[in-house]
Amino acid sequence: MNYYNANYDSKDGLYLIVTEENKDNFLKSLKPFPPIKTDLKGFFNRKLKIVGKLNGMTIFYIGCTEDLFGKIYYYEPVLILNKNRIFIKYGEHHGRDFNFINGRWK
Repeated sequence: MNYYNANYDSKDGLYLIVTEENKDNFLKSLKPFPPIKTDLKGFFNRKLKIVGKLNGMTIFYIGCTEDLFGKIYYYEPVLILNKNRIFIKYGEHHGRDFNFINGRWK
């Protein structure tokens, strides 16, 4: 069972939306990963916490919003191919390969 909604954005890529009532079940469904924070060598503009793995992708906690209906949690899945190469999905059947070359993601 999925405890999240997958959303694609042509600029930001795939992100997962988890409601407050599904947060604990979502986190339990992930394969455990050491709880570290990283910006992936500057790929993210701040350090994000890794919360686990899902379908081979590393899941990063982005943050949450709160309104009258409760909290909404946001997560970003990133396929880490090696220490200098990652893949971000931008649609159901496409994505982008990023390579860390000369101190920059290209």
